[in-house]
Amino acid sequence: MRMQPLQPNPKCSRISLFPERDLTMIKLATCDVYPGIDLVYFGDGNSLEHDFRVAPFGDPGLIRLRIGGGAARVDRARGDLIVSSPDLGVEMMRLRQPVGYRLRSDGSRATLAAGYSEAEYGSFQFSLDAQ
Repeated sequence: MRMQPLQPNPKCSRISLFPERDLTMIKLATCDVYPGIDLVYFGDGNSLEHDFRVAPFGDPGLIRLRIGGGAARVDRARGDLIVSSPDLGVEMMRLRQPVGYRLRSDGSRATLAAGYSEAEYGSFQFSLDAQ
């Protein structure tokens, strides 16, 4: 999977390790992968998650995901992005339906409807309810 354009800012990249029990939590943050949008990866040894953190007035519509080495489609029933083997059609990877929210002034979260949609040139983007 690639983000396009992915232009990490080396002055803003950081890695944090959090030892917990037998697992190590890893957090990798890269700033401005798109204007006003940071990318944060979280890993715990068993799974990998990522967050796109959009600053006020940042445009999440700029984010594009392009899948290489597989055929991608949106599972309309669950909202997941599924990548399958191009030859066998076997599921290789599943990106769960995105979760969108806006921070309120009191720090609480206002949930936004979020999903994946197809974009140009075989890429995918996020669709967000702006309310």
